[in-house]
Amino acid sequence: MKIPYSWLCDFAPFQTLESKKSSSSPSYELTQLLTDSMNDLGLVVEGVEWFGAGLDGVVVAQVLEIHSIEGADKIRRVIVQADEDRPLQIVCGAFNFEVGQKVPLAKIGAVLPGEFLIAKRKMKGVDSFGMLCSPIELGLGNDQSGLMILPDDVQVGVSISEALGIVPDVVFDLAIENNRPDANCVVGVARDLAAWLKVPFAEPAIPVLPTLPPELSKNLSNVEVHCLEQCDRLLVALYEGVEPRPTPEYVARRLSLAGMRTVSPIVDISNYLMLELGQPTHPYDVDALAGAAISVRLANRGESLTTLDGATRILGMPDARGRESTDVVIVDGDDHLVGLAGIMGGEESEIKPSTKNILLELAHFQPMTIARTSKRLGLRSEASARYERGVDPRIAEVTLARFSEMLGQSPVEIVDVSLPSALDRRRIDLRVSRLNAILGTSLKAEQVPPILVPLGFGAESAGRGTLKIVVPTNRPDVEREIDVIEEVARHYGYRKIDKVRPDSKIIGTLKPSQRVRRQIGCLAVGMGFYETWSATLLAPGEQETFGDRGAFLEVENPLAKEESVLRRSLLPGLVRALRFNLNRKEEEVRFFETGKVFSLIDAGIIETERVGFLMANAGDDVTSALSVFSRIRDYFSLERISIVNCSELGSDRRGLLDANALSESWNGMHPTRSAYLVANGNIIGQVGEIDRHALAKIGVEFERRVGYLEIDFARLVALIPPPGIMKAISQFPLAQVDLAFEVPDAVSAWDIEHVLTHEANAHVTSARLFDVFRGGSLKSGSRSLAFSIRMSSVDHTLTESEISGIRADCISVVESRFKAKLRA
Repeated sequence: MKIPYSWLCDFAPFQTLESKKSSSSPSYELTQLLTDSMNDLGLVVEGVEWFGAGLDGVVVAQVLEIHSIEGADKIRRVIVQADEDRPLQIVCGAFNFEVGQKVPLAKIGAVLPGEFLIAKRKMKGVDSFGMLCSPIELGLGNDQSGLMILPDDVQVGVSISEALGIVPDVVFDLAIENNRPDANCVVGVARDLAAWLKVPFAEPAIPVLPTLPPELSKNLSNVEVHCLEQCDRLLVALYEGVEPRPTPEYVARRLSLAGMRTVSPIVDISNYLMLELGQPTHPYDVDALAGAAISVRLANRGESLTTLDGATRILGMPDARGRESTDVVIVDGDDHLVGLAGIMGGEESEIKPSTKNILLELAHFQPMTIARTSKRLGLRSEASARYERGVDPRIAEVTLARFSEMLGQSPVEIVDVSLPSALDRRRIDLRVSRLNAILGTSLKAEQVPPILVPLGFGAESAGRGTLKIVVPTNRPDVEREIDVIEEVARHYGYRKIDKVRPDSKIIGTLKPSQRVRRQIGCLAVGMGFYETWSATLLAPGEQETFGDRGAFLEVENPLAKEESVLRRSLLPGLVRALRFNLNRKEEEVRFFETGKVFSLIDAGIIETERVGFLMANAGDDVTSALSVFSRIRDYFSLERISIVNCSELGSDRRGLLDANALSESWNGMHPTRSAYLVANGNIIGQVGEIDRHALAKIGVEFERRVGYLEIDFARLVALIPPPGIMKAISQFPLAQVDLAFEVPDAVSAWDIEHVLTHEANAHVTSARLFDVFRGGSLKSGSRSLAFSIRMSSVDHTLTESEISGIRADCISVVESRFKAKLRA
């Protein structure tokens, strides 16, 4: 929200804070004081713009002669007349003006915006006694293509400010939070600042207007409110025979500084008062209203209205959650729609230059009603932004009186339809002891009212250290005692409140899942991986590129179509990162990511966490992915994890990872160089290489193989055994034997390793696969797996006979369990 300094001064004499008398615009010191004060109050200043400053010494000059300069083709010698003294010679680089035209001249000694000092200069041997200016050099526009050409009727020699009616000003660009509805207008910001800086505030007086109930009205008897729950107050004023007059200059200027364009005198006044007082108003052309009256009701399902922006809106429809519509509409005497309440008026009854009779609507709508309609229709306006946060129901009379004053005539009739409770003020008990406990202060009861009363609150003692606080109607955000405490804190000053470090005897610790997440990250970094973060939202069809054709979740109102589908795997995001790096000639790539994925099944939405590893360094392939998993398995002492090809996974074990069919959830991998990780009958992940055809579809042309590992994080954590009793390390020599078995292709080497290590014999300390062989004398459908088996005892050196017995146990268990045969 943009607020000019001059507008703030209409309600509080901030200019009295100047250390010395200055021009109408504030000094830098005062501007900084106001900026710091608003920041301290939570009215964050995002920017400060100076308008019309730095124009002292800039006057209107008329071009008398234009001459070329020898040896120069980009500048010319110009003779101008700026006053009754002799003409001045100026060297100028612009070419968009002619003899006789009037242009701005910055005289020697003038300081233009940006602290640019004008001095006598010499160019190509020609003296220049000033500078002819473009709009951008004067801070009066962005045009820098040539000089600013002034109207023919301006007087030569007068200041540019006087000639163009420029009033210096400073505009503060504020970020108003949703919980500060009172600060959505100039008067609200001025009240807050005045209370903070201890200057008088001119509270807008609420006038007593000659309002009537509709039944006693002569002209507005048809005014009704049929939905008092959504609209608890409606003020309607009738103006007849309105005389056309131009928008006042100060109104147009302030609207422009606040970022609003002028439309017509009546609409400009309406917009001006909305910015000033926070009360949206809507003027209707009475002659375009059937029955010369308006009413308020809920929209019927399927009704349509063409709003002022030319769009046709379908009203009365349920929202995305299936909730019944609470769209509120304004209708005329024939029940014909003429406006979308609190958001935008209808096209048919808008104010025209020929409008003579006006019906002015001032209403108070329930905030959530306007918010839901605005969101469902995707239509926001300055009015809806204020109604959504809350409008002061008591400011309507002030706004109506100001409208009449600026219009220059009084209404013929005023009708008021309101609930008695619409103007009630909330009352809250404030315990001073509680206030001090929250803020860490030592305020006394008598010190609190001077803080709150300047903000419009009422405060009186209720005894026993309690104050009875009466909340002003412009503060619907103050609902509880803690909200009042926040107001005291803001105006007491956060800088005065000591910082307190929480003192707790409870020592925080990581949850098991958090600890595992960090441990995996450390392992990954140690293996040369870089951690990445990729977007949870993907483009439609992006997952299908990797063969995932399962049901996906689509966002109802995405910010962009390219980010509208929730990911079902980490693979697309990691491949995006790979493509980004390859496009920048970064070809040694190893990434890992931990993140949420989402699946849609009959039972509903499943959200799970996964960790993914992408390997694209030189030499990386499926063995690299297996090596990473092996490191994780060994680090966490994971047992009974098998690596199973998809074709070998029975239908009874499918879908255990995320309740979807595996063929839908875990594709995009190489058809023969990838497998699933299975433990305790459940699938916990996938390991292998990414299919090159899938990579090519998204523009990754890469000659190397790309390894990939993705694990369901929760299932991984569940497999980690609890801490056990550490076994003593043997002080005696290790024995080692090598065994090669002929086994069917369907048998996993990992399963054999596990059986040899944990079931064959208590003296076996480890078993590692060191060779795989196919062909030769081996049967079709089988292969040779060779294992290096280590064994030891904690209390003696194993004898030859003990080693032979352990070897026999290993052969027996593998042959009986896996239908294997020992190779000679």
